[in-house]
Amino acid sequence: MMYPMVDPTCSSASWSAFEDLPSNPGSWLRWSWKALLSGGQDECISEDKLREASLFHIDWSNLKGLKALVLVADFDTLKDEGSDLGKRLDAAGLDTRLAFGQGSHCLAHKFDDAAGEASLDWWREVLCEEQR
Repeated sequence: MMYPMVDPTCSSASWSAFEDLPSNPGSWLRWSWKALLSGGQDECISEDKLREASLFHIDWSNLKGLKALVLVADFDTLKDEGSDLGKRLDAAGLDTRLAFGQGSHCLAHKFDDAAGEASLDWWREVLCEEQR
């Protein structure tokens, strides 16, 4: 998962810190969640629907043993929720690699060599295992 949208409540500390950055504006992400959860209708989203859509409330244990890559950027509205998701996947038994890129949304893995290499290394490992 690269820069995953995890929690439709949009309430983490990184939201407060970075929602005004032009690379991933909070207003657009909020609009995206609303469009997804309301089916395009102009209606309030219920607390139940918000909870249901959040990846924090999924039981990931049935995927135990599978590999997961979670890439987050240091300067991104989605940093905290992506990082938290990576920790939850790891706790559920997934073979999780959580990689942080120095930069902002969707650019960190391109301009931060270490983050880019972490992503490529993960793909190489997964694809090589598939061929065995």
